[in-house]
Amino acid sequence: MKTRAFLLSLVPFQKQYPKHSKREIEKLAGEYLLQAVFGDKLGYFDLKINREKKPFAENCPYQFNLSHSGDYLLLAVGDEPLGADIEKITKIPPKTLANYFTDTEQKQVEKEGKQAFFEIWTKKESYVKYTGEGIRGLSKITTYPEEISFFTTQYEDYQIAICSTKKNLPDQIEIVSY
Repeated sequence: MKTRAFLLSLVPFQKQYPKHSKREIEKLAGEYLLQAVFGDKLGYFDLKINREKKPFAENCPYQFNLSHSGDYLLLAVGDEPLGADIEKITKIPPKTLANYFTDTEQKQVEKEGKQAFFEIWTKKESYVKYTGEGIRGLSKITTYPEEISFFTTQYEDYQIAICSTKKNLPDQIEIVSY
């Protein structure tokens, strides 16, 4: 199965469940999105989080990764390990730039601005989700292995990156309605 990517607005969930926390809404939306994509193939399943903070569903035979930012939830699904990240493009957080970006990356951001920052940042986040290291692996990234690659795109004022093997990247983001 080629990796596929889906984007879902959280706004309808926020309106329907106004008393729920942000975390509860993200979980509901994640379960809805997984059900919308796989429900006919898998039946109902409960979204869980493992020790590395990676989402999983016990009876789901596919690899998947979820990411959320602002008003959107991103789901990437495939047969191979993958990582996904979405970030709302806002101001550049100075501590993030200083703590997690190499000198070369910092110079690129100084030259190209926040678009470069968010493209680099989402690639880094999707990569550490791909490896399973999580945020603790961010400061170690200076290069990426040859066998992996990235799909990056912008949607509205959000930057998206998906990391997987070169042969297994999506071509586009599919928008899902609630």
